[in-house]
Amino acid sequence: MQFFLIIYNMRNIYLIFYIILFSGIFSQSNRSVIYYNGSPNGVETFHSIYNTESSDHRYGNQFSVNNDYILERLNFYFSFEEYPDSVFIMLQKNENNSPGDLIDQWQVLINQNYPDGHGYNVYTLDECIQLDINNTYWITVKSIGNGILKWNHTDEVWPNISSIDGGLTWNNFSNSSPGASIVYGERIYYQDPIWGDINDDLVANVADIVIIVQSILEQMILSEDQYYKADTNQDGQVDVIDILDVVNRILNTTPPMSSWLLEDINSNSHSFGEFIGPEIYNGDISVYYFGKAG
Repeated sequence: MQFFLIIYNMRNIYLIFYIILFSGIFSQSNRSVIYYNGSPNGVETFHSIYNTESSDHRYGNQFSVNNDYILERLNFYFSFEEYPDSVFIMLQKNENNSPGDLIDQWQVLINQNYPDGHGYNVYTLDECIQLDINNTYWITVKSIGNGILKWNHTDEVWPNISSIDGGLTWNNFSNSSPGASIVYGERIYYQDPIWGDINDDLVANVADIVIIVQSILEQMILSEDQYYKADTNQDGQVDVIDILDVVNRILNTTPPMSSWLLEDINSNSHSFGEFIGPEIYNGDISVYYFGKAG
């Protein structure tokens, strides 16, 4: 224990830089667009979404994500043949290339003043719906029971599918004209681990060494995440070599801050349009917060 106390006394000041970075630009940029299937302008074809006593006609668009996202907004372009009052928008998992388990759904009121077409938004950011990397999803539109909605096609070709029995079975999966829609999301950025920080206080110090020693002596069991950060050399085991590495990290000076440059899109900022980052404000600012624009 004296060994650890000596190390602690040699480092009595900790300088912590904690950077929180939120990405995604809203509205004027495509940085937060996950899926965009084209423009409905000038396209006269559409999907008809309606209910009868013997059928339930609904359609879905398939999209995939190549990063982890929090779903932010869904956008659609609808017109109608007979005023439908409202419809349901459903987000579903992919199952055998067709809509599967329901993730969430939202009722959308249709504006009766725009029978020839209008854009509709569903805002979802506060619901914290995560879309996982390398997964496929479906956005499906279904009728509540009255009227005939027209989901206007776009000028592009994307995977879509239809059902006439309310989603019990799905038919006609094809790369063809889809219903106009856009999916927006906030990309999730994961901070690199602080190696040796077993107790998650954002710094590796003597308290973490004590935990690692207790783990090696089998006096406590580390969680999967704790084990990952304790195995500083990533050789698959936690041992004295990892302890020595953590000691070196404690004795060394404060590690350099991650370097990056991002465009300042705040029109009220003195650095608007310039690329800024930690190196620009080195020695002036210890905390950086980047919020979402729009």
